[in-house]
Amino acid sequence: MKPALLVSIIFCHVIPAVLAVKLSLGATGARGNHAIHHRSNAVTGKTVLLRNGEYLSFYLCLRQDTSLRISNVRYSNDGGPDLVSLTIDHVDAGSFLTGNRSDWGKLWNVFHISGPVGTPWIFREGLHVLSLLAKAANGIEIDYVELELSDQTITHDILTCALVCSNVLPTVPPVNANVLENATLLQTSYPTKCAEEDNVKIPVFLKNVMSYKLTATMPDYKTFINDRQPNTTGCVSLPSVYWKISHFVIPQPLSRATFPEVRMDFLFGRNKPFTSQVLQFVFRLKGQSQGYIDADIGSKVTIKIQPVKSKVTMRVLYQGRVKKIMGLVDEVFKPGETTKEWHIPDFSWTEFDENVLLVSIATSEISSLTFDYVQLERRYMRPDRPFSIFRSDNLIIEGIDVDFWWRAPETMKVHRLDTGEVFNKVDYFRISRPVPWSKGFAQIFVLYQDGNIRLLELPPPGLDWIPFGTSVIVGQSDADTLRPSSPIVRMDLAPANLTMTLYYADGGSARLDLKAAIPETSLTVSSLVFKKDTTRYPFATFRSMHVKDGNSDSDSVMVDGERAFHVMHGWTSLTGKSFLLFRRCQSKHLTLSPDIRLDIEQTTSSQTSQIMNSQMWSEFVEWRRIMGFH
Repeated sequence: MKPALLVSIIFCHVIPAVLAVKLSLGATGARGNHAIHHRSNAVTGKTVLLRNGEYLSFYLCLRQDTSLRISNVRYSNDGGPDLVSLTIDHVDAGSFLTGNRSDWGKLWNVFHISGPVGTPWIFREGLHVLSLLAKAANGIEIDYVELELSDQTITHDILTCALVCSNVLPTVPPVNANVLENATLLQTSYPTKCAEEDNVKIPVFLKNVMSYKLTATMPDYKTFINDRQPNTTGCVSLPSVYWKISHFVIPQPLSRATFPEVRMDFLFGRNKPFTSQVLQFVFRLKGQSQGYIDADIGSKVTIKIQPVKSKVTMRVLYQGRVKKIMGLVDEVFKPGETTKEWHIPDFSWTEFDENVLLVSIATSEISSLTFDYVQLERRYMRPDRPFSIFRSDNLIIEGIDVDFWWRAPETMKVHRLDTGEVFNKVDYFRISRPVPWSKGFAQIFVLYQDGNIRLLELPPPGLDWIPFGTSVIVGQSDADTLRPSSPIVRMDLAPANLTMTLYYADGGSARLDLKAAIPETSLTVSSLVFKKDTTRYPFATFRSMHVKDGNSDSDSVMVDGERAFHVMHGWTSLTGKSFLLFRRCQSKHLTLSPDIRLDIEQTTSSQTSQIMNSQMWSEFVEWRRIMGFH
């Protein structure tokens, strides 16, 4: 945050429409040396004692013009009444008077709140100082000061100047004056607590686009941090075990047992001599429509029993995607054996209905059987398998075979135009360049079979690699799906000039020209052929991550190099010819991942006005509202 002059810069004394955020400033975090007391009822366990004439000061950093009100001061006192005056930038912001109470020091651990102090004021962006001055009869102990602010995305770290944020917009090239029509961004993002989830989804619409350019540049902020490891804090765990039922005996009088992930039915043999039994397990799995592979990938059934003295034969059968019972081989538990496994092939389960697993059990010489557990889990997935497509001293191009790509069984082919070679089963494709200041290579480009593209410039001097961040789906996708995609079936590659032609599953196509230089990497997308309604299916889609400012791959979007908006809040659609997803605040997640800019380069001549004003766009927005999309 760039400091402002410490002068009064209050410019309006009005009540704002919304004070959206409440943040507390602990007294022990204030500047200066103060007497600190330990109080068990204080929020942090500690308070600051202010005697008559002493004051407490906090530095406040605001990124934008912000309405601010002091909503509460939490304090304790034991003695006569105390007057506390508050100022911001040496301007009176209000005061409050404590009660007249005393109990020989016992009341120092009994806390009270002041209620709102003064009225809301609007402050300009920059650095401000909040001060509390005590005119205390016997001293007053401050626990915390609570503020209400209109900035919906401000965090405690930003407010207290612990997180570096810039008030200056990045410098970008001027908008192409030959492009007459504006493209439209549509806000379809949703909140998340997981830094590994691409919750920012911003599709880009323009009916007559002919070519556009994507550019990756280093973040505008200056830092020596290169945090590049995954952070799964706040992420929903995706365990490999779908369900597990432990410790039960058959036969038994029950007909059914229900658990959170699965229902177990006892179908035959209940309350009869134990010659045969059938257990039925009914469950659901998530699939492609929600961005999961569980309903598509194969699985493993494991059954563990207590040792038996006579053999037990078990058969596993299942019903899922194919509406008939499919059987696996019998397994025999011999005396002393406890554990058996069955493997269910890929694409056996369904995400759209209940799945059924049957276990048929037969024995003639025992009266009961004790199960340690029955378990269904995702099959083992081998690591990604890279293979060489092109290699020289200055360029490495590799294809990657993912054991189970999320859009499996879809893959793409890569056709080398210079040699005629064809590479099958490419789930994603990457290009690396040598790093001039090290002996290694660094990735600058990745293209996934689902149309998602990642760009990266070479790492700055002293670093071996920096992480990818914000990405763009190049191709038409459905803006209302959880995980948009534009599946590619084939790529024609010319390694000499890094030119690629993409052929999509829907029949569309596009040409890509990649240029890697210092200080930026760019990708020109041209020769666009669309097979879907361009007013309902975007030609490109930004994908990024935002948990909060300071933990994001982008926190702002800039339009035409002039206007900046928060990436998640405050707008539903934006129009322009150039869009930059960037970070004002230094992020602890993938700190040096790039800013990504999309510039419209060429459109066809058209008599229509901007898409945002067209009748078709209005109809599209109304259709989304009726269908319940937000």
